[in-house]
Amino acid sequence: MQKMIFFVAVAAMLQGAPVLAQTSPFAWSAGYSSYKLRPESGTNEQMNGYALGGEYTCHPGWAMEVDFNHQTGTEADAISLRQQGVMAGLKSTWTAGGKYQGFTHFLIGREQLRASSGPEEDERTSFAYGPGIGMDLTMTSHLSARGQVDFIITHYSGKTQGSPALFVGLVYR
Repeated sequence: MQKMIFFVAVAAMLQGAPVLAQTSPFAWSAGYSSYKLRPESGTNEQMNGYALGGEYTCHPGWAMEVDFNHQTGTEADAISLRQQGVMAGLKSTWTAGGKYQGFTHFLIGREQLRASSGPEEDERTSFAYGPGIGMDLTMTSHLSARGQVDFIITHYSGKTQGSPALFVGLVYR
């Protein structure tokens, strides 16, 4: 019943929402982040957490953005994993019709992976980069829902990882 009430409330907010007016060049985002660490060898590890971001629109259709992410997971039910990072880059946006605004971006930054099992702990830091694509759905004049997918390249322990990352959250302008 709670899920039904939630979906009805979201549908009511989305109905007839106006196109987002750029009242401020700043935007803030927060939401759920899922990251699939895919090493060249070994097993893929699913990690879940959150991401926070900010952006500044410097020219119509272009923005500079910065994102912080934090995910945790478990490998083989014995090793605790934690990854967090900071990435920044340029973002290109376009109106995809009415309430929808699409974007692509390319981010570069730093990711840190920590693995621990009991008293044993190993920590690695990597330069990270990758492209992404997403869509914002205007809900009110200041609030949008966002979905995005990124493909992040990292290099831990001498091996390259090409990892898809999913973000679902809200944007406040």
